[in-house]
Amino acid sequence: MFQTLIDNPALAAKAVADTQHLPPDAEGLRAHAADFPATVAPQLAAMAEAVGAFARTATETTQALKPQIDAWSAGQGQAREAIVSGISHLVERLSGAMASNQAAFATLARYRDQVLVDQRLVAQISRDLAARIAALLAQLDHARDEAETQRKRLDILRMIPIPLPWIVAEIANLIKSGHTLEQELSQLQQQQAELQGQAAATAGGMNAVQGFAGQLDILENATQNLITFTSTAQGNMMQMMQALTGGAGSTVPAVVAAYVATLAAEAGSIQHYLSDG
Repeated sequence: MFQTLIDNPALAAKAVADTQHLPPDAEGLRAHAADFPATVAPQLAAMAEAVGAFARTATETTQALKPQIDAWSAGQGQAREAIVSGISHLVERLSGAMASNQAAFATLARYRDQVLVDQRLVAQISRDLAARIAALLAQLDHARDEAETQRKRLDILRMIPIPLPWIVAEIANLIKSGHTLEQELSQLQQQQAELQGQAAATAGGMNAVQGFAGQLDILENATQNLITFTSTAQGNMMQMMQALTGGAGSTVPAVVAAYVATLAAEAGSIQHYLSDG
């Protein structure tokens, strides 16, 4: 059902809103995700209802017009006015549905543009975090190498049997420097853990927003299909009205009958799409 195509992004929006520990720069994702069920989804549901109502009315009207067309073909001229009235009513109904279509699609397109901005933002945050983690790992490697070099130097000095003053002084300096390096390593490892935690949260946010954007793509395509269906039906009815109001001759009823049959098929396609699309 078309409603399912609305419900799926709503669920994906909730996944975005529920993502834990997003970086501060990405917190806007939550507000944007909340906008979908609050403002976008109701407008799309109303659009689908308006289009569905038109399609149901079109199905009923085309069925009711068949006897009128038969009567018109048999020479009953007054039947033509009844046909014009029925099609005019459908044109009015479709005009309202088309306006709803365009407004809903514009809202959805603007919203999806914002989600694309969110995607780019999260991707940039992820890249920045990856770069910071890489730089931090390089610092850690350098600090570990320096600590290992000092440890080896200290081991060598301790093996010298005569405690010369310069040896004692260097051992003291190495111990002090080693303690400083230990503190630096501890701080760097803590920063690494924090950044990796942020990266994990950002990855969760990225996965959620990518899933959301994918569902919006599907919904946008489906909405565009509905617009195409209704635009085609509108064009068919305009041609039918031209034939009804401007045409003359014995073939006009047959032409109108063909238009009515086409409209009935289009209405059926719309209803099928809304129920199974």
